[in-house]
Amino acid sequence: MPDTADHEKCSAAVVKIFTNAIKCVIKCHCKQATALFNNKVFNEEACEGHDPVKGKACKDKMDAQFTKLFGSGICSSTQITGAQAEESTLFADKSNTLSLDAQNGATFCDSTSGAMIMTSDSDDAGFVPANKNTLKCECTVGKNQGSLVAAALKCHIKLAHAFAKVHAFDEESCEETNPSQKGALDKYNAASTKLSGKGICPPCLSLANQLALGTGDLAQVDAANSVAYPCP
Repeated sequence: MPDTADHEKCSAAVVKIFTNAIKCVIKCHCKQATALFNNKVFNEEACEGHDPVKGKACKDKMDAQFTKLFGSGICSSTQITGAQAEESTLFADKSNTLSLDAQNGATFCDSTSGAMIMTSDSDDAGFVPANKNTLKCECTVGKNQGSLVAAALKCHIKLAHAFAKVHAFDEESCEETNPSQKGALDKYNAASTKLSGKGICPPCLSLANQLALGTGDLAQVDAANSVAYPCP
């Protein structure tokens, strides 16, 4: 639980910055797969990492937001160090299993084409989609994962705020499942079921595998919560 109002504001801002960055990278990965499927050149690093011309790549924007936030004086040194370390992890190459590039292999998982995404960017795991249906399925799964992560991280902000105000908050009902089926995981599972019913996904993205991806994403989000909310 944050020990000061400023530290709570910093933590919430850190969470939102990571949320935007993760969704941004997922979009880049879909754009990359789409370009490769259409035999077009795509500079994925200029989308995800650093754009030397416009400076609007996902990491560029994240760095700019962190610079502004950390310069505001509301963050502790522990919050700053933790956020920078987590950024390095998420933007590492595929050799780091917790990186976004490594996890791309679980989303763009169908190897039918025989062509690896790394032919475009050596940092990224995964395969070029073999057909339009697979491309649509894999991009949709990535989008669903991004929405799940964003919703779960929002629950973490609500939890910390409630505790700071000495209020009760059922975080699991928000993040996972509840009777109204409006939890973050409820919504992800419903979206996965709907997508699976269209019959366009490859075997590696069966309904069971999509649900497993969601569970894994939540586990990583929960494990990293101490990054934004460190011990004061």
